[in-house]
Amino acid sequence: MVICTNSISCARIRRAGSRLIRKVWWAIAVFDVWQFVLHPRPVPIAVNRRRLDVFCDELDLDPQRTRQWCLVHALLNACWSFEDGDSYTARVTYAENTLQF
Repeated sequence: MVICTNSISCARIRRAGSRLIRKVWWAIAVFDVWQFVLHPRPVPIAVNRRRLDVFCDELDLDPQRTRQWCLVHALLNACWSFEDGDSYTARVTYAENTLQF
């Protein structure tokens, strides 16, 4: 399996071998988990906690690290909303709720 992006050369990936592929897989998996728990409407915290647990079990992800990643992305979303002049209070509330996942 070879993964190439604009910022990483194929030769570097081949040299790094499976270690880099595992890191890339982890980043993709966690990003996908976060996208799934980010819901356009408010969802009970228990529902997102359960979703996160299921994803972590099925994808063999570290639950604590995945929760932290979700928090970082939720905060980033709040910052983007603020920069765009949009209402960011719902995004901040969501970020606060990720602490309870």
